[in-house]
Amino acid sequence: MQQPRQGANPAQAVLKAALVGPDEPAGLVTRLLPPPPPSAPGPTPTSASGQNSSQPASSRLQTLVVTYDGDAYELEGAEGPGVQPVALGRHVDLWRVVPAGGRVPAVDDAMEYGWPVAGVSGDGAFFCLEETSIMKVDAEGLVTTVAGSRDVEGDTDGPGPAARFDHPACLTSDGAGALYLACRTRVRRVQLPMGGEGGGNVGAALGTPAAGPGPGAGAGAAAQAGLGPNPGPAAQTGGTSEAAMALVSTLPFTAPDEIAGLAFVHPSPITRPTAGPGPSSSSAPSPTPSPGPSPPAGGGHLLLATRTAVYRANLGAGTGPAALTLLAGAERGDDGPVDGRGAEARFSNIWGLVVDGEGAAYVIDWDRVDVTTAVRRVSYDGTVTTVVSDLEGELERPAVLPNGCLVLCGYAQLVILALDLLPPPLCARPPPAREDPAAGPPRRTLHADMGALLDAQPDGTADLTLVVGDRRFAVHRAILIARCDYFRQRLGGGFADGAEAELSLPDADPAAFELLLRFIYTGSAPIPPALAPAVAELADRLLLPELCSDAQAAVLSGVTAETVVGSLLWAECLGGSFADLFSSLKAWYLEHHEEVLERAEDSVRRLAESPDLVLELMRAMALHSKQQQQQQQQQQQRAA
Repeated sequence: MQQPRQGANPAQAVLKAALVGPDEPAGLVTRLLPPPPPSAPGPTPTSASGQNSSQPASSRLQTLVVTYDGDAYELEGAEGPGVQPVALGRHVDLWRVVPAGGRVPAVDDAMEYGWPVAGVSGDGAFFCLEETSIMKVDAEGLVTTVAGSRDVEGDTDGPGPAARFDHPACLTSDGAGALYLACRTRVRRVQLPMGGEGGGNVGAALGTPAAGPGPGAGAGAAAQAGLGPNPGPAAQTGGTSEAAMALVSTLPFTAPDEIAGLAFVHPSPITRPTAGPGPSSSSAPSPTPSPGPSPPAGGGHLLLATRTAVYRANLGAGTGPAALTLLAGAERGDDGPVDGRGAEARFSNIWGLVVDGEGAAYVIDWDRVDVTTAVRRVSYDGTVTTVVSDLEGELERPAVLPNGCLVLCGYAQLVILALDLLPPPLCARPPPAREDPAAGPPRRTLHADMGALLDAQPDGTADLTLVVGDRRFAVHRAILIARCDYFRQRLGGGFADGAEAELSLPDADPAAFELLLRFIYTGSAPIPPALAPAVAELADRLLLPELCSDAQAAVLSGVTAETVVGSLLWAECLGGSFADLFSSLKAWYLEHHEEVLERAEDSVRRLAESPDLVLELMRAMALHSKQQQQQQQQQQQRAA
């Protein structure tokens, strides 16, 4: 690769590396992995002086390169000082679970992944787009669907499984529980579930966008309330709340052209430390002679780019109605690039942007004639300066590494520029306050105390033992009677063994019951996809409709071409309260029957287990085909 030419900004950008990477990198993400579990008990290590040398395990940063087909590789050296070599490291396994149990690799050449972003700092999760859906990848590599469908486009707000996206791109995160993405000229907001998919409740901090005109508008308020069009079986039964699934809404403004870049600017930019008398930790110079104006205090905002302009989008919450304000450039203005301030600046062809820790944007600007890429800095006041130009090829998907380098993605390569940037914060939440002994203990909550009581068992307070499989659970009779209709009947005199000190639950999954017990004590429980069918069955059996609905939603959100037939047969067999789920699964199958035949032919043969189901599906497909023919005839008649 040729050496880049320096732009008008005296940043003295350095081409640090041009790594030969995996085929078609789709983006990079830096996440904060939680500390590993404590090791087995043993003697405490000591130093030579006899002091206790044990240190608690700490979290660590990890930067991943994600490819379009769903592979992930660790980028070694991205977290160290700017002078440290950067290299492509080990492959990181990503996988999915199937309803029948077990796991399968998440890599899929037929699907397209992209735009990975970190979630909440410390939980190790990140999010990315997979075709027209949003996926979560947890610290262990488990991939689950958060919102949308990877096979069905649309423009629908509402709970995650019911939401639909039209040409989603430019996924970004506020680091505090909300994701934003572009769908052509609209911006969609995905509020992650509280304590579930790694989200926190930032509604008070950022405000709920008001409904406005355009696609999806008007459904935002319903989505925030847990309602929306076609909410699916869980929402229809009223058992799913914001704590159980993501909620999708549309921001009330429309970009003047298709959105080419989107980034969240945190409300409190990082202050660059003043250099001390000692040597610098990085040999790369500062990218700008002065940081320029800083964002004001208050709620965060979005930066949005079309092909030739950059806009600021405030998000309400005390900063005025959500709206777009031109920051730099002009729509379909004269060919750039031209440095300058505000509307005087010009861009050639924007293909992405990223924000650093000081709140400045770095815009990727293509020259289609010379087939080169430039990096251009946009300060908070709209001043545009070219940092580096004439990078060979069309590069995109910019990211700021923890070591201050800017990395761009090209075909089978990563271009890394040593710009000594301040990386953006991984999490918008302030660090936890130091404990003040004079302030007293922290405020206690009922669900936390009930969870602590459950975790403490057996502590001598329990008056009942439940035997489930090969496990024994010490529980409190009064809590079970108050919180579960099944136990109210069994322990309250409806059964002959209700007064016994030990009872058994035959044919129950111990792992599913453990989760159900936490729901009884605390009112909420995360539902891993692998356990969702077992939890749904057990919750239905023990008369917990809210938990049953949440588990059914988890089943539906994770359905794929490989699993839909098994889920259909399972739901049909259960019937009753699973009827809505069964209908939703049939509709999913009908929409994707060609894909199911192509990718899961062996599973289709299982339909022979239920002749009635085969007949229903055949009738539905015949009706669908007839409706399509009628529509085609009507169109031909109108054309004639």
